[in-house]
Amino acid sequence: MVFLLFTTGCWNRRELNELAITLAIGLDRTKDGQYLVTAQVVNPGELATGKGGGGSGGSPTIIYQAKGETIFEAIRKMTKESPRKIYPSHLRALVIGESLAKKGIGKPLDLLSRDWELRSDFY
Repeated sequence: MVFLLFTTGCWNRRELNELAITLAIGLDRTKDGQYLVTAQVVNPGELATGKGGGGSGGSPTIIYQAKGETIFEAIRKMTKESPRKIYPSHLRALVIGESLAKKGIGKPLDLLSRDWELRSDFY
């Protein structure tokens, strides 16, 4: 019984200051056949912090972009570029480029639908 007290905890917790909360993701194919992934994430330094307003007047979002042979590879590269982990749980929009749409969206959507951190109620 005592053992149960010590096995509970926050093993899967997410610290807010370690996450790049993603609002929108764009997927496309480049001319050389690579995937181009673009993510719009919240810029925490520019959010309103009370009655007085927000930060220094900059954009409330940051854009990250990466290319890869697969969408997963591009997202990993983007996570290395970002000081925080790309976190898609608050995704509101998915934009698919014309060149990717012409080649088929089955595989990209399959990858996104299998991501356990991604909600399925985005547009």
